Amino acid sequence: MKARGPHFLGIGAQKAGTTWLHNMLSQNNAIWLPPIKELHYFDEIEADPNPKKPSPHARRAAKKAILRHIRHAGKELHVPYIHYLSKLGTMPKSNQWYYEAFNWPLSEGKLCGELTPAYCSLSLDSIRTMRAELGLIKLIFLMRDPVSRAKSQMRMWIERQKRSTMDLSDWDHFLEYPTLLARSNYQHTIQSYEAVFGPENILYLAYGEISSDPYALLARVEKFLEVPAAEYPTAKERVHASHMQVEFPDIVEQKLSEILAPQYEFLRKKFPDRILSNM
Repeated sequence: MKARGPHFLGIGAQKAGTTWLHNMLSQNNAIWLPPIKELHYFDEIEADPNPKKPSPHARRAAKKAILRHIRHAGKELHVPYIHYLSKLGTMPKSNQWYYEAFNWPLSEGKLCGELTPAYCSLSLDSIRTMRAELGLIKLIFLMRDPVSRAKSQMRMWIERQKRSTMDLSDWDHFLEYPTLLARSNYQHTIQSYEAVFGPENILYLAYGEISSDPYALLARVEKFLEVPAAEYPTAKERVHASHMQVEFPDIVEQKLSEILAPQYEFLRKKFPDRILSNM
């Protein structure tokens, strides 16, 4: 019998509302998501097909999930659940590890999925590997204005590194960072995934609708995934709001616009105004 795996994936984009979408889908009783958000399976095996050690990301995420369970459970600790999380944090990543993430009783009979924004920058070969491994599943791609998305990613780096000042050489270093460009390359993401999964199996959503009309966005997700409508009491709550004010020099804004100009041209040709005006 084939191991249980995901019926759908959220493939990005980073800094485009995937955490919000994960939180919303977790409130729909017809859907089950692993307790570790962002499994990072296909991107990590792309970098290292045969890892010998557990993933640092999985180890940290499993530890956080265990501590969260202990904090909320009080005296009602669920030992099998802690064991399940421990396995995810201590096993090297493999297809066995990936299917183990969905091997939890509460997932039985539900639509399973996971959201990992890093999947948006997978190579075409890795996307083909994903299709061979999972079959013809459904995909969700949240898109944000390319320059705004890139600036949000840079702001996150600055905040994590606790930088108080940035000179132009620091900005240039960020602009040359591979993941900044790869995760802003919507053309590669869209063309590669459509070539492998077909456009009819991909739902494109605009980041701006999370704030302007979150319930309409969620209704489109429910229709696409063919699940019953649910109530989402926290749909209008903001997540990952940055507390750091970062001033981007004009030259950095100009360079970003120049670098990402081909993305805007591609998006204008690909999508209707409703999506473009809400990105």
